[in-house]
Amino acid sequence: MQGPKTGTTVADLQRKGAVPLNDAQLNELLVGKSVWMRNSITGGRYESLYEKNGHVLINHVGRNAIPATEAGKLDAAYSIQNDRVVTSVENTRFNLTFYKLGDTYYAARSDEFGYANYQITPRAPDKLVDLRKVEARSEARNGPPAGTTDCRHHGPGSRCG
Repeated sequence: MQGPKTGTTVADLQRKGAVPLNDAQLNELLVGKSVWMRNSITGGRYESLYEKNGHVLINHVGRNAIPATEAGKLDAAYSIQNDRVVTSVENTRFNLTFYKLGDTYYAARSDEFGYANYQITPRAPDKLVDLRKVEARSEARNGPPAGTTDCRHHGPGSRCG
């Protein structure tokens, strides 16, 4: 029987040669980009879109997420200061410090006691379902959802245009 998973500590990463990212490196890595991360303890994967306006949209948040979310999305504000990403999610304020070891990036939350439990993954998970494509296929077969109007089929003078 296996025991609970344990994460990698920041000290372990630094012993192996990992270096923390500075403000300029964090801006280059994150701002205006969509980044996939994996929680090494829960196995959960999610996508964070760090908008240039200081908002981060976290998509594909799983059932094991803290805080739990019905819609699979979280929206929060963030800033980069003093070599950290500062954010607050559902009234929980924390900082993320990012480390680079070789070509791999790790992140440690300030409230996780020296563990770097997050790793940036180079691409999205293989079995991710793009709901926009599923909805488009369904609409092609069944027409637009009830209560909506698909104006692509209406000509000038119709109620659409």
